[in-house]
Amino acid sequence: MSLIDELKRQAEEKARQQQAASGTAEGSQTRRLEVLRPWMARIQGWLEQFVDALNALGEEQTARFEIPGMGPIEGLHQGHYAFQLGQAKGELPPPLHLMFTLAGQGHPDFLLDNPVAAEKRVEELRAAGLHIHGLRRRRAPDGSEQLQLTLSPEIPVRFTFRVPEHLQYIELVERNFEQPGERVHVIRPERLNEQLLDDFGRYVLREQAFFLREQVPLEVRQKLRERIEREKRERERSSAGSGARPLGKGLRARMRGLFRREPELCFEYQGEEHCLRPEDTPWTVGRSPDSGLQVVAPHVSRRHFTIRYEGNRFLLVDESRNGTFIRPYDGRELLIRHDTVALTGKGFLCPGAPASEDQEHLIHYRSEE
Repeated sequence: MSLIDELKRQAEEKARQQQAASGTAEGSQTRRLEVLRPWMARIQGWLEQFVDALNALGEEQTARFEIPGMGPIEGLHQGHYAFQLGQAKGELPPPLHLMFTLAGQGHPDFLLDNPVAAEKRVEELRAAGLHIHGLRRRRAPDGSEQLQLTLSPEIPVRFTFRVPEHLQYIELVERNFEQPGERVHVIRPERLNEQLLDDFGRYVLREQAFFLREQVPLEVRQKLRERIEREKRERERSSAGSGARPLGKGLRARMRGLFRREPELCFEYQGEEHCLRPEDTPWTVGRSPDSGLQVVAPHVSRRHFTIRYEGNRFLLVDESRNGTFIRPYDGRELLIRHDTVALTGKGFLCPGAPASEDQEHLIHYRSEE
């Protein structure tokens, strides 16, 4: 066979492989659409009934809304519910919008001490859909310049169910519900059921504080249990191999004091481990490429949280919009938002989303003191 014939044969074989791969991918997409389309239709029917029932009832729920770095807006009520069917893109099901308004009496005022930073904050609020009623500079009693920001008493809120192009799950985008901006929930097909819709409705009505904050999935708990058992066996082998006799409690404590190691906090993320000593802090985690640990996801802030070492312990200082979820081994999950917590023992955390929602960005931690 000549060189030209051989090259033609290879090109034809490559074209057949690409066509087969394309057919497999199209078949996989079709199967995923067959799962997600009926659920989007069921969600649409549920939302329409939900809106009709709420408007017929005519009652308004008390709402809390807080602007990070500025403070809460009190005395708000939510009402005027509406459903809207979005514009479909290609074969994707159209997005489904649940919309309502947070409204109060009077116009909330805020005094901002840094006019330059305040102007950036104003742009962020406008981008979130909040209306600025008034904005003026004023002099504080000490002579410094302040910016008085007056907001409209009405805040538009929207929840959107949508199917992303990769068809892996349904996204629920929460906008201006508890604070300005968006938060994205991920709903995987295996978790779609009527109970989830009921939980969503109670979340919208503020009857429960969390949505999609479920227990860690079985497979994640199993991996953690296996890791604990593996570390336990390694400690036992190490102890047996030393041939040392067991120490009494008092002597054991004194020995630990003599050979105490320098405090260390380790993070394991996507197969890579980062171990910190006190001198390595402060150390940041976030979406920014300048972070000590970069986590790229829509729900992760550029500077999500910082690790500091103060008072002989490692502290996690959350600086994010969506908060940080922390679950120690055998403990309950905590949501830390604009707050500080000590990281002790072992567990796992997830920036911006509960571990049960976003296992891809799960971070395992262990503190050795």
